[in-house]
Amino acid sequence: MEQQIQRAIRILKEGGIVAFPTDTVYGLGANAFDEDAVLKVYIAKARPRNFALTLLLADTSQIKLVAQDVPKIAWKLVQHFMPGGLTLVLNKSLAVSNMITGEGNTVAVRIPNHPVPIALVRGLGSPITGTSANISGEPSPVNAEEAYKQLRRRVDMIIDGGQCAGGVASTVLDITTDPPTLIREGAIKLEDLSRVCRCHIAVSPPTPGALASPLSTNWTPNPIPGLNEIASIWKPRYGKTSPINLRSKLQSILEKFS
Repeated sequence: MEQQIQRAIRILKEGGIVAFPTDTVYGLGANAFDEDAVLKVYIAKARPRNFALTLLLADTSQIKLVAQDVPKIAWKLVQHFMPGGLTLVLNKSLAVSNMITGEGNTVAVRIPNHPVPIALVRGLGSPITGTSANISGEPSPVNAEEAYKQLRRRVDMIIDGGQCAGGVASTVLDITTDPPTLIREGAIKLEDLSRVCRCHIAVSPPTPGALASPLSTNWTPNPIPGLNEIASIWKPRYGKTSPINLRSKLQSILEKFS
């Protein structure tokens, strides 16, 4: 696994894109400060360019790097739910490309509770994109095989970290509105957010396909030819590792990147 992570970091530094496990679902990462790499994420997912991408951070200190005018309520939520399954929408900083935000003025950030993306961010030295590793509108994958079925050679590498423990996409809360707006309910429930915020939270109309769901065994992706032809051939090595043993292995790897 350590070799996979080291290789993935090299790919990210060279402008490639990598699929990886998180505490929710498998994510698709690129260097957030490399617009060419970010564009590859949109292409690989067949994702509309006006759909913003979530950024994954290694720790709370990176929030001020990508966001500005962060309100007190956001820090309170960060303290309670990060690292974990909460994505916060904040006012973006000048360091964040409009390509990341879909030309908007806000940025979605999350600190995952999983050693692999944390190690990738630390090894790269900058945030990475954290959108789900799927074709846009299709189910979010919860293991490497499901990610491969959708993305195949559209990505440069898939890190096989076994089954995601969460299996549900993160909850997305927009803090830039008054009151805060729940964009998507996922790993964190509305009542838990309300208890911490101690304020009314507006609820955005549900978006079809926003939450993760099991991948159909009969599902096949629509072909997008000519993308990432130099991508490596994916070979699973950790698919039969139990989640508990795998977590201990990953934690030891994370310590090397601390």
